[in-house]
Amino acid sequence: MGDAKKEVEELVRKRAKKINELRTNSSKKLTYEEVVYKFFRDMENVYATAQDQYDYSTLMDLACDAMKQRMQPIDWQCNMRVVVNDAEHWKDLRVTGVEITWSLKYIAKNPDKDKTTFVDVGHMLMDGLPQD
Repeated sequence: MGDAKKEVEELVRKRAKKINELRTNSSKKLTYEEVVYKFFRDMENVYATAQDQYDYSTLMDLACDAMKQRMQPIDWQCNMRVVVNDAEHWKDLRVTGVEITWSLKYIAKNPDKDKTTFVDVGHMLMDGLPQD
């Protein structure tokens, strides 16, 4: 009976440790620049792995969905528009930036913010990339 109690206590300790780690990780606030940078990195993987236009479209949709999920803690009502270059073939399409339209609630909380923010790939590379 003593061994079973020790096993249960160990299981409870492990679960409590895991919950605390998840709380710590979720409390780390991402900035919108970090969210967009992660999207740019995801898109680099899309460029490398897409075999045809259907793969490209599907993987880009997944990357956009992931960006929306990462942005929810910052402003869950914001709208994002991915801007791509003008290319004739899907293999040549590249993301040039992301335009974020902030919600009225977010603007009320952050009066120094403009209604829209454009995050450009080149600008981000020149200013330095956020750390992972």
